Amino acid sequence: MFLLSQPLTDGIEFEGESYKLDLAFDNVLLIFELLEDDLHILLQVENVLRLLISADFDFYSNIEKSIKLYQEIMEKIIVKNSNANVKRDLAGNPMPEPEQKKYYSLTEDAEYIYASFLYDYNIDLFDVQGELHWDKFNALLISLSEDSKFKQVVSIRQRKPDKNMTSEQKRELKEMQEAYALSKNQNELEFEAMDWAGKQEYARQQLAMKGGEVNGI
Repeated sequence: MFLLSQPLTDGIEFEGESYKLDLAFDNVLLIFELLEDDLHILLQVENVLRLLISADFDFYSNIEKSIKLYQEIMEKIIVKNSNANVKRDLAGNPMPEPEQKKYYSLTEDAEYIYASFLYDYNIDLFDVQGELHWDKFNALLISLSEDSKFKQVVSIRQRKPDKNMTSEQKRELKEMQEAYALSKNQNELEFEAMDWAGKQEYARQQLAMKGGEVNGI
């Protein structure tokens, strides 16, 4: 929860150790881009921890602990609910409920987000890389005006034809939705929406299949 009475999170306590985290919005977005790459899940976890904590983070000294630390950081800090009623997926986007679609992507909609921050807040996101905290970025993102390009695109994706529309209006809506459609298919979105316990269990299974030979991944 975003609370003005509390300082912004800049680290985590885990199993008796303190870890300082780089939570600049651009670093977190880089993590989401990495998680979309076609890498083995253990390599993804390793790279995420090195981006967040340190390039020298020793992932292989205790892989089981590292996976748990990754899950703790993602669940409690990176992908935490900015709204108690909204669940979020691997990429920090609202998690689609059954039969629902995903209407925006932090990576695919980067241009619209950039333009919208500049339009609404006069913030050039390139100028605040390494400075703007991830929590601040999220608070500003969800508060963008309906006049912003990002909100307009999301609205187009969500809009449904109704009986009062003419055939021409329906055709135009369909064309706009095709023009602004997200590229990922439903199977990819369902994998992203896998709960965190499932992600952790999947990583464990992959590790077991390797027989601990992580250096050969």
